[in-house]
Amino acid sequence: MKKSNTIEHVSCAQTLLIFCVILVATFAWMVTGDESLTGPTGSMGDDVYFENIAYHLAKGEGIKFDFTDPEWQRPYREANLGHQNDWILHCKVKGLTTSRSPGFPLVAATVYRFFGRQFWLVRAVNLLLMTAAITLLLNLIFRFHGRITGTLALVTMSLDCFVLRTAGQFMTEALGTAIVCLVFAGCIWLSRPILDPNENRRRDWLGWFVVGLLFGFGALVRANLNAWLPLIVAAFIATILWQWWNQRALKGLLEYGVSFGVGVALIAAPYWVRNCLVTDAFAPFGTSGSFGLVGGYSDEAFAGFGNWSNQASVDSQRTTMKKPGFLDLPLPKQELWMGKDSINLAEKWMIENWKLLPSLMTMKAISHLGFYRQPLVLQCLNGAMLFGALIGCYLTRHNLGFWVLAFFAMSLVTTCLTWPHYGRYSLPLRPLIHVACAIGTVAFWTFLLTKKKSLG
Repeated sequence: MKKSNTIEHVSCAQTLLIFCVILVATFAWMVTGDESLTGPTGSMGDDVYFENIAYHLAKGEGIKFDFTDPEWQRPYREANLGHQNDWILHCKVKGLTTSRSPGFPLVAATVYRFFGRQFWLVRAVNLLLMTAAITLLLNLIFRFHGRITGTLALVTMSLDCFVLRTAGQFMTEALGTAIVCLVFAGCIWLSRPILDPNENRRRDWLGWFVVGLLFGFGALVRANLNAWLPLIVAAFIATILWQWWNQRALKGLLEYGVSFGVGVALIAAPYWVRNCLVTDAFAPFGTSGSFGLVGGYSDEAFAGFGNWSNQASVDSQRTTMKKPGFLDLPLPKQELWMGKDSINLAEKWMIENWKLLPSLMTMKAISHLGFYRQPLVLQCLNGAMLFGALIGCYLTRHNLGFWVLAFFAMSLVTTCLTWPHYGRYSLPLRPLIHVACAIGTVAFWTFLLTKKKSLG
């Protein structure tokens, strides 16, 4: 395995080859998916809501729902041969909303604005953005860990249908994967060991500002990234105190932290303020997390091995909708009421079942790691990949390994505190696991071959 203090040149041709391999693999997995690549979204629920927001954003109407718009309904009516879209065509939800993150709809709306309502083009943008971000990440692995490690990461990443297939969906996973890869690549680049003592790194504060911008947009794409922010702030404060206690310089660290924070706030703060204004309450991150919380803390969630229960969430919302005056409220207020009632039910369940919480958290962690409702072969492969990633993280613990563990720890903690959804929320992190696993696997086999040669 290459030493961490060497850099291998990666040519433009090699980068293009990496891009093409990921592009072809992603398209191949998209074709094998259940969703049409040219038609409207599926009828899962979230995808339809995202597409509805995108449609109205493109018309300049803001972040809102209006399922009654005849022109919006048209492609769903035409594709309703099996009556799977009946619920969409009869849905009466209308008004400003805080229940869905606007990042992905904003990207789709940009496509609609310039090229018309082309569903295939939105999927193509998904494909290109995710491919480009994964290519950048793999390019860094080729540079810092050599061709063998980089090629192994490229091969295993190309076989990951769970991640690559998301490019064909009107969901946040593909764009979220791209952003996580870019933020991660920025982190390992900016915190890399100084390989050249003459290298000028005085402008790294600008790099952390750009990483902050990316993470801020990521928080608008994937709502669960908002839950990472308190952990990031806590870790930053702890690092500052540790540096101060050990009488180490704080100037650079403070500059980088402030630059990152300003970048995040510049992108995400306007949306946070907007949510508080439209709900007339303190709800900066919106209401999707609040009115879904009962789905993560309920008898149904416990029976589903910690995974989010749609039934528990829907039951809570239906109960709230029966309250006097509820239907007279604007949509943001309705979402706020549903969120408060969901939180109350979740808190009540936690108090009454506090002895079950350790078991529930454990089940959530196992589900998040991808070990629930999967064939035994895939569970074994998943376990081997995680084991290889741990070796890779240990070997690169001062840079890449540290960031892999940091990203995954934040994801795992926030998922255990909220809810997993059959491993779906871990998909954007899987490219990080692939690169760490490749490093660990190459190191492991190099060790075995060296041992065999010395014994022979």
